[in-house]
Amino acid sequence: YWQTAYWAGSRTLFEHTLAITERNHIIENNLGVILAGEGQTKEALALYQAAIEVDPEYAEAQANLGHELLKAGQLKDALPHLTQALRLKPESSATHADLGFLLAAQGNLEDARLHLKESLRLSPSNPSVLSDLCFVQQRLGQVAEAAASCIEALELKPDFKDAHYNLGTALAAQGKKEEATAEFARILAADPGYTAARVALESLQAQHQ
Repeated sequence: YWQTAYWAGSRTLFEHTLAITERNHIIENNLGVILAGEGQTKEALALYQAAIEVDPEYAEAQANLGHELLKAGQLKDALPHLTQALRLKPESSATHADLGFLLAAQGNLEDARLHLKESLRLSPSNPSVLSDLCFVQQRLGQVAEAAASCIEALELKPDFKDAHYNLGTALAAQGKKEEATAEFARILAADPGYTAARVALESLQAQHQ
């Protein structure tokens, strides 16, 4: 017990373990998670990569590496790691969500929709995934379904600005311009710097002139 107390904090404990033992992919991955949470992306990526070099079948490290690359905007690099992670652990809601987001960004909307729906099946009531699904459904022309997804997201997280924005665009696509205007105005009241909402609101207002 006193040794654990001495090496206080998980980061210090993991760093100490790596310093005195052979390569340990689990510790490398866990330390990578801590560093990623502290904003040390480069160091986290190196640790996830090191963990995968030890064990390419380690689903958590593959998923974490893919997630961090996705956050950095490196979509092509993230894709094989997320795909591999899902092959190893197909019931991972988070990996389905990441892959859905990535595919949507690449324009592969139908596959993105399927992954986002699967993420919600595995872990319902996730407002971020519901908002992403709303965006994808709207792009697919499924505007009623898109609005329903965003409304569900906002029931879970009423101040979720991205969901309000996606709902506004879905309502506008349905011709419900007053309701859409209210959504964009609500965002700007809370965050005047939300540029996309301002542009959308000004576009709707111009249509009324």
